[in-house]
Amino acid sequence: MRIVLLGILLLSLVGYGIQFRMAQAEARATEEQALRYAQAMEREREKWQQSARLAAMSPAPDSSQFEIPAAYPRGVSDWQARERSFHAKLLASGRFDALVVPFQVTGAGFDRPTRALMTAELSLAVSRATQWKLPDPHLVAKALGEGRRQLNPKDVYGLADAIGARQIIWGHAGHDRQGQMTVLVRRQERPAGNPAQGAVGDWAQAGHGTWQRLTGIPMPPDTAPIEVYASRLPEIMKAVGLELADAGGTRSIAALDLKELGQTPASLIAEADNPARDAYAFLLYAALVPRHMERTREVFAEKAYLALLRLAPESPEYRALRARTLLALGTREAALRVLAAPLNDEESGVLAYANGNLIELQHAASREQHPLKRLLLKLDENLLATRYGLRNQRQSLAEVEAMKLPGDYWQHLVARAFVDGDHWAQFDNAMPKYLMDIGYPIQGFALEEMVKGQLSLGDPSKMEAIVDRSFVEHARRLYDADPGRWCCSVASGRLGHHDYLELLLGIGHDNLLRRIQFYSVVQGNATGAIGFANSIDAIYKGHPYYELMRSKAELAQAKNASAAEREGLLKSAYQRAFDAMYWEQGQSLISDMAADQISRIGRQDYGRYGNFYHADRPFRPYYWTWADGGNLKTQTDNRLAAASNATHEFYAVSQLYDLYQQYSPDDGRAAGLLKSIEGRFNGAPQKNELLADAALSQGDRQAAMAHYRSNAERLPGHWNSIFQWGKLLYQEGEVREAARVWRMYAGFRKGSDENRVSISNHAYEVGSFFYWSGHLDLAEPFYRISAAQNTGASSDISSATRLRLMESDLGEALAGTLRRARRYGDTYAYRDYLGMLHAAGHSQEAWAGFSQLVRDMPKLPHVWETAMVGHRREGVSDAELIAWAQRPEHLNAGPQANAGAVYLLRFATTDRIPSAELAEAIQSIDGPIWQLQSPDKYVVRPSADGSTASILGPDAMGGQAMLPLGMYAAAQKQRVRSNLAYFAAAHRELKLKNLPAAKAIFDEAAALYDLTAQSSFMLPYYAYVQLQTGGRQAVEHLLARVKPKQQGFDYFLARAALDLADGRKDDALKHVARARYSRPHTEARPLLTQYTFGEFVELLADQSGEARLREIALAWAKTFQKIEPWQAWSYAMEARLGKSATDRGRAMAMAHYLDPGSERLSRLRKQDVQQAVKTWGKAQPFVLERRQKPGKNEDI
Repeated sequence: MRIVLLGILLLSLVGYGIQFRMAQAEARATEEQALRYAQAMEREREKWQQSARLAAMSPAPDSSQFEIPAAYPRGVSDWQARERSFHAKLLASGRFDALVVPFQVTGAGFDRPTRALMTAELSLAVSRATQWKLPDPHLVAKALGEGRRQLNPKDVYGLADAIGARQIIWGHAGHDRQGQMTVLVRRQERPAGNPAQGAVGDWAQAGHGTWQRLTGIPMPPDTAPIEVYASRLPEIMKAVGLELADAGGTRSIAALDLKELGQTPASLIAEADNPARDAYAFLLYAALVPRHMERTREVFAEKAYLALLRLAPESPEYRALRARTLLALGTREAALRVLAAPLNDEESGVLAYANGNLIELQHAASREQHPLKRLLLKLDENLLATRYGLRNQRQSLAEVEAMKLPGDYWQHLVARAFVDGDHWAQFDNAMPKYLMDIGYPIQGFALEEMVKGQLSLGDPSKMEAIVDRSFVEHARRLYDADPGRWCCSVASGRLGHHDYLELLLGIGHDNLLRRIQFYSVVQGNATGAIGFANSIDAIYKGHPYYELMRSKAELAQAKNASAAEREGLLKSAYQRAFDAMYWEQGQSLISDMAADQISRIGRQDYGRYGNFYHADRPFRPYYWTWADGGNLKTQTDNRLAAASNATHEFYAVSQLYDLYQQYSPDDGRAAGLLKSIEGRFNGAPQKNELLADAALSQGDRQAAMAHYRSNAERLPGHWNSIFQWGKLLYQEGEVREAARVWRMYAGFRKGSDENRVSISNHAYEVGSFFYWSGHLDLAEPFYRISAAQNTGASSDISSATRLRLMESDLGEALAGTLRRARRYGDTYAYRDYLGMLHAAGHSQEAWAGFSQLVRDMPKLPHVWETAMVGHRREGVSDAELIAWAQRPEHLNAGPQANAGAVYLLRFATTDRIPSAELAEAIQSIDGPIWQLQSPDKYVVRPSADGSTASILGPDAMGGQAMLPLGMYAAAQKQRVRSNLAYFAAAHRELKLKNLPAAKAIFDEAAALYDLTAQSSFMLPYYAYVQLQTGGRQAVEHLLARVKPKQQGFDYFLARAALDLADGRKDDALKHVARARYSRPHTEARPLLTQYTFGEFVELLADQSGEARLREIALAWAKTFQKIEPWQAWSYAMEARLGKSATDRGRAMAMAHYLDPGSERLSRLRKQDVQQAVKTWGKAQPFVLERRQKPGKNEDI
């Protein structure tokens, strides 16, 4: 969607961290971490603190500095440099008596708004006490670097000289991470009679003064840090040698004095002093500012707080304003303290928003009659509804239309705010420019004149670009023409024209910067995104938001770039994301997204780094919580703080719940958390979803389904609950009931107003469940829904392609797969495309494509699945295969940097009896695995660079377990046999029916590796061998360790083997079905899971003689002939199991064509295979499709 104004008319509206159970490993992990990570940081802190003590109680350093790697250059932002220069020049147009320096961070910090308000409150107090003329602290912050945690004294002295200041008051604030605040202040005075020249020298001669320290100030949880600070202002003023005059200043009883919104937001500016009106206006401005322009939103919240300093608490709207302002400042518990018992609809609405209660908020908003108050409540309501996934773009715009706002301007601005969170929503800058023209016209520079000028020149193509950037130039011209109008007295929380201009600038900046992500992420047009970014680089270079969006575009571009180009793009993307994180100087959406972006890029150019701002308070609910090298207490504290401050961010609660469940599932904290939110998040479907997850943790699938069903029946447009309900039914084998539930989704109904890409994605997702489990009849209608959206999304292209495969139209399937692969750089599509090329006899092109993809995307595993098609058709020897796997580009590829070894295992065990040579080769080329000489005897696989080590056994604690930082390098260890090599050797003995030898190998492997975690691919085969050789107790013990939520594919296959051993054939069939419907995609697993299912069911059928199992294996094989017709194993399986002579003959011919070395074919009579090839060989579909060979321009 795009909101466009043409001329002057509106046309349209933990994977991170240590993974140890708390009860067993918290103390050990803490100890190791302290030794290897935290102690190193403490030594650095101690050096700094010792220096501080020697420097007569000077401020301790900002603790975030210890999280930033030394190799990072900490460059200067071009954007901030320009902003500093501009605002310094603006301030220099006035003369001031003193300068209050923006508060800096000492120790663990406070967030940007808290520090800014500390500065503003001190400035107001100094101004009242002395009658000195002081500059606006918000402008001072911009002149010195807005939000900077540490300032260069030379810059401060330079600004003091530029504005003629005779006094400088410095302030630092921080906390001890134990709930106590520290404030340090000092006052510095220029010597009398010293000429105002040579700034640094003059101030240096003045002496630095003595730091006065206030320490141990308690910070109660229900009191905002700025409130704690304000309560100590008398002491702080005394510390700088001043007395606080009339604490709190003069407050007046006032109420909101307007009945209508007026023509534009500028109508809220009034000559008469009314702090209630000002506070409401600032809060409305904050709500209208785009969320990624977060610092602008924060400033408006700060100014609302300052306005309330002039409003008497007995004023009728004080409580609602105070609570709303505290919420805007990120201090939810302080807001709840204010509104313990709401007195009217407005207060009820604010309280409902604070608790995330959508239903109560909707009721309050519908009852509120005042247009401004109602608008604020409707903005809150829309935020909750959209964040909960209950309102789409069209529905949000319909809500705006129903509000009947006065005129097009309010309609446009509110509509823009309502859909701000939708990446599809795009806007031009005609409206911000036109509003500037109305409020602050510049002769010859009006929007209408610009449009007419471009049309008269006959070059309308440039019109949009000129209009889009004109708002920046307009604002600059206004500031340059009359600096005094926009500057510069100390802040008093009065709404002014500069605030309105900042609102329009914030909207205009976001309108441009969000477009980069729209091109790269939404449209998949990385080239267009970078081209657009280049066009605005002169304006935004160095802006954290710009750098992050450009980093995303460069990462997207790298997916389809050559190896050399890819390296340059990834390096640039990494640097930009790191700069964005650093330049934000605090917790913000941008710094949080930048950290995620760095993780996605997967580089460590600057070395290891920590979570820069995790210790800042108040804690942002959306901000990442991993910190201190994965310290469990730090993560818990951060997640508690995030959940406490959450209003619409339910995921903060979910993350805390997950932490409790992972480390201490039995200590009652998870249950206590669920109890604590009984009065919060009413109307949020995510709440029921968390309750469903809790039920699943207890093994109560029926209760979980009831929670999902409750959501689905109440909210048929909320996809996730419908999806999860259907998924549980699907996993239970109730596939037709699952299909019925998924069809309940409102988006699948004719005339739905849901986003068509979302509809396509959802239909494709559930269609794929049926597709990959062999229910092609159930997959087809969902794939048709997806393909019918015709959006060009990967999902609808994939759906159309699979429909062609189901119809055996391999030519169209080949073309569709290539189209998806090229457009999206999709390695799944390349996997299928290469498989079809090999099968169609075009292996030369396929191998060229494979080599290019491995070079360009070495860590992605998918294309490796179809390398086997080429090798099988070529009939390569073991020696040739081993040499190929040992190539440098193959050896270290893959997610674990062991793709060569994984591929050898997959090749050796898929319709083969592994040779002894292959089993040994796997051991020799697999990455080293070590057993630590520690009490726990951890078996670990280090990452390629040695920075991390995954725990593989003996107890991997649920999987994804990592050693604490430094523990791997410091520990004594010995290399052990690879889990891949163990399996190859055991599988060989199993296939040769030497079960005692297979058992001995599996016993040795099970002593080292956790067969319920990363090595679970062994579990079914281990169980089968043990049950045949008297090891039943070992199987029962292992299966008993698997918790209900962890029971999946490998577990259910093993359970089926146990059932058969006990003669429970019906139970075995049920568990085989559960395995079928919980089968994961192969991804980085060493074995093809689709083959594992067929082979293991075949094995059980052979062992038990159960005909129903044989039928399941046969049907599975026949289905996969349609799904992956290029893979030989399915034909070979039918050739062995099939009943129809005709079908068996066709299958023999296909298996022989694709894999003449098939182990199953070798068990059939040679003359039968030869006759089948003679009869069916020329009729197989890939021979018929050879005409589809790609031409010269059809390469990858």
